[in-house]
Amino acid sequence: MKSLLSRCVVSLGLVIASTGQTAPEPWRVQASQAAHDLADRIEILDATLHEVYDSHGTPEFKKAIEDIHHIEELVLDFASDILSASFPSLCHGYDHLYHDLVNIRSYLIELNLQSNPQVVKDWNSLIDINNNSLLPYFRTCPNRGGGRVIELL
Repeated sequence: MKSLLSRCVVSLGLVIASTGQTAPEPWRVQASQAAHDLADRIEILDATLHEVYDSHGTPEFKKAIEDIHHIEELVLDFASDILSASFPSLCHGYDHLYHDLVNIRSYLIELNLQSNPQVVKDWNSLIDINNNSLLPYFRTCPNRGGGRVIELL
């Protein structure tokens, strides 16, 4: 599933290359695509949480949904930063993302959503993208998020 935004990032790289400007390094384009794929998965989890929220409706549940919205914005900003920001800056951004995802996982467990098959499926799909498609670009980061996988539900 490729979002329109994801395709635009790849197209942007091609336009920059065709105009004679320096194109982003290939790893940056690939990492940005992985971040967009992660944002797509976050959006899917968000939709599932909204459906489940209708039956829960607690303030804690609402906080988890608000945090998912924050993470989605964070990932989209991070995806565009990947194309040109310094590696140390990207490491800082990935560390922030890592810790936010770990916190969301904790919320899901506290809300007993590890017993909801759709939430588990959506979370595990999201984390698979993070651990296998995005994390490899940031394994060498010196901070705590770099090189660490996030657990499935």
